[in-house]
Amino acid sequence: GAMIEAAFEANAIAMKHFDTHLLATFKDEHNISSIVDTEVEARISAVLKGHYPAYRFFGEEGGDANAAPPTPGTRRFLVDPIDGTRNFLCRRQEFCTALACQEWDGARWVTTDGVITHPASGRIFWAERGQVAFVIERNDLEQRVAAGTGSVTMSAGLAWRTRTKPPQMHGAMLSACDEPAP
Repeated sequence: GAMIEAAFEANAIAMKHFDTHLLATFKDEHNISSIVDTEVEARISAVLKGHYPAYRFFGEEGGDANAAPPTPGTRRFLVDPIDGTRNFLCRRQEFCTALACQEWDGARWVTTDGVITHPASGRIFWAERGQVAFVIERNDLEQRVAAGTGSVTMSAGLAWRTRTKPPQMHGAMLSACDEPAP
């Protein structure tokens, strides 16, 4: 659906800029951004709002323009346009784009769907709560990557080791695992 469409577009934008020399913008002493983060987030927002104009949108770069408290049943998209910006800017392939669709249950945001893209390989991983997870290869071949009756958790993250030198990637993790339903 819409999140997969946004993921394909995010991959294309990221790879269009991958071999260029970009500058980092420091958001604070530990976090950086780039013009590509902003471009990817804006395109994802446009695609998703084109399909779901009533949904809220919370992007890592732009936050949530809607300051009103959510009501039960409110839905939003949560997006990290370039997770691993430092790797991206150093032209390392260990970065991804993360998208989630969430619903406010009156107390917290509950993730209903998730998509993680790995632009360098062209892979798109997606899952829906209570269903199996899938991977779409660069050739658009869709494959099942996990099965079960529980909810699926997808996560992406980069672990950093810091010393006196700038942070360096210590490890990368991308997983889709089946958890029992709550």
